[in-house]
Amino acid sequence: MDQLLFWALFLSVMSSFVCQGCDPSEMIKRHEGMKQCMYLDSRKIPTIGVGFNLQATGARQAIESVGASYDRIVNGQATPVRTACDCSRVVCLNQTQVNGLFKISLKRAMQDATGVIPTLPRLCCGVQNALVDMTFNLGKSKLAVFTDFLKFLRMENWQVTADDLLLTKYCNDRDTSSRCRELAAYIQKGCPCFGSYPKQCSSQSACCGANTKCCQYTHHFSGYITKDLTEIGCCPFSDGVCCPPAPFCCPSNYPVCCKDNKSCCPAAYPVCAGDLCYRENGTEWVPNKAKAAAKSFKSEANHD
Repeated sequence: MDQLLFWALFLSVMSSFVCQGCDPSEMIKRHEGMKQCMYLDSRKIPTIGVGFNLQATGARQAIESVGASYDRIVNGQATPVRTACDCSRVVCLNQTQVNGLFKISLKRAMQDATGVIPTLPRLCCGVQNALVDMTFNLGKSKLAVFTDFLKFLRMENWQVTADDLLLTKYCNDRDTSSRCRELAAYIQKGCPCFGSYPKQCSSQSACCGANTKCCQYTHHFSGYITKDLTEIGCCPFSDGVCCPPAPFCCPSNYPVCCKDNKSCCPAAYPVCAGDLCYRENGTEWVPNKAKAAAKSFKSEANHD
């Protein structure tokens, strides 16, 4: 039953990729390289072919399904990454076996990426391919811990999604930075705005809802690298007032931003003071109930 479920899900995932013409295989091959004999990758994991992890669940079954001996491979000597395989001394896969193994790995990466990102099949090919490549490299469990990255991705705010990724250890590690930065560039380009987020924000690569307003704000990233960057947020008021650099906005009938306590004042009483608004001469006060609460942008998230 589990096998039937796997293949049903796989065929569904594959059909969505095929229908849209998305094919991450060449990108993955370029990033992973190809080696017919076993080697140790940068994390000292026994690997063969196109980045096939010999310690992964199901590795034995996959190796044997292409007609190779798992035990002979893993019990043999690892060849240094930059040294050509001497197939007279170590076990090598032929090209047909390498290709078969890669197909198995790619299937799993597509399945895992869709498991973590259910909206993946409807995204454009540039973003789809980058996300499958990332999943192929990291695996499902590691991709799933990129919580804010995934949150921004769901909101189709491509710029902040890419910026979040660029500030992770993945994009700043010596072994993976080049690959990660390329993937971030594809994500930053993003996809056309449609569906739940049809409004294109012209100043940056971001999409917002039909009845919202695009606003610039300063986002504080505090993950592996701490940095403040200008991003785009979606104000829930279509005619609202942006309050840069704060990540909130005010309704048009309360257009004065009170940034200290994230609230708004009416234009007739433009001076913010605690929970009150007053005229510039300070003699007339508006009761607390006349002060409106500001709204946070939908793209704002807390970073760990």
